[in-house]
Amino acid sequence: MTVLSCADIFLMLSIQEAFGLMAVESMACGTPVLVFEGTALPEVIKAPLGGFAVPSKNIHSYALALKKLMDDDQLRMKLGKQARYIVETEYSQEKYVQNHLELYKKIIINS
Repeated sequence: MTVLSCADIFLMLSIQEAFGLMAVESMACGTPVLVFEGTALPEVIKAPLGGFAVPSKNIHSYALALKKLMDDDQLRMKLGKQARYIVETEYSQEKYVQNHLELYKKIIINS
């Protein structure tokens, strides 16, 4: 069991992020993620499905979103389940290999 599976919410305060593996790992544990906009993270978590994205560096908005998740058990559980589903469908090993094969095919065709 990982520490991430014990968490209720994963806070990712990155203001520069190219992908966000920690967010995906948390989502795989069924944990909703709270991120800043302006990075790849809102797309990675499919906000608002796998968690919330708030304006970059806006700590007040971040705190309000965190409070909303802390106060609403049903919402938090719903987002956690959706987060897990996103990982299973978008970030599986099979999907990773499929995406690379498609990329290589495009490169070969355009060469």
